[in-house]
Amino acid sequence: MLVVISDTSVISNFLHLGQLHILQKLYRQVYIPQAVYEEINQLSQDLDYIPPFQHADWVSVKSPSDSDQVVRLLDVLDRGEAEAIVLALEMEADFLLVDELLGRQEARKQGISIVGTLGILLKAKEEKIIEEIMPLMDILIEKGFWIGKELYEQVLDLANE
Repeated sequence: MLVVISDTSVISNFLHLGQLHILQKLYRQVYIPQAVYEEINQLSQDLDYIPPFQHADWVSVKSPSDSDQVVRLLDVLDRGEAEAIVLALEMEADFLLVDELLGRQEARKQGISIVGTLGILLKAKEEKIIEEIMPLMDILIEKGFWIGKELYEQVLDLANE
């Protein structure tokens, strides 16, 4: 079974899309650190159209044990990203789900394999969990998720859309 850790960004994007089930279908189990859990719960309270996150029993909260490493990463990352990266290292994760550039760069520097929202959407289409990516990317863009024109076209090309 894959060990998958997630930062706040990917889960919040799938909550915005109303497609959180995609993560469950692809990964069966996702671990998040306490800081990510708190960030997502705050988001759920702030945006009443997002369904409660607390009912996702396939998401497990697990805090990293190396708090010194978390503190060192806080120089460049927010707490959720820092805890997610340290947890991914400690659990020898197969993937860290993260979208933010600084988080992605730090994870790569630490040797962690990363997957972002668009990569997950491509995998979901490949696995026939979703039929189209373009409408979901358009929703993400409406919600403030930045996708450059070239990347947008590249994802559609990879998805055969």
